[in-house]
Amino acid sequence: MNEALKRLVWDRAQSTCEYCRLPQSLDVLPFQIDHVTAEQHHGPTVAENLALCCLNDNPVCPPFFPAHYLGAEDSLYVEFGRNSGQNSLISAP
Repeated sequence: MNEALKRLVWDRAQSTCEYCRLPQSLDVLPFQIDHVTAEQHHGPTVAENLALCCLNDNPVCPPFFPAHYLGAEDSLYVEFGRNSGQNSLISAP
């Protein structure tokens, strides 16, 4: 995805999640650009098929995030599922 397309998606969304409307400024984790219709289902990489989204609303985000996103050296962010509301911090071993 080229930089112009990324900028267009961010600008269109006004730096807010296009699913839940959470502003990026209120989330410590970086937002991602999501294919509304996944590439594996032949969804094109065009503005009309892309959405800026927080990690809670991205159905394919990885389950663990490095602690440096949270500013805590001994914690990991755990995502239990899309829109589950069950996000929590756990201590790293």
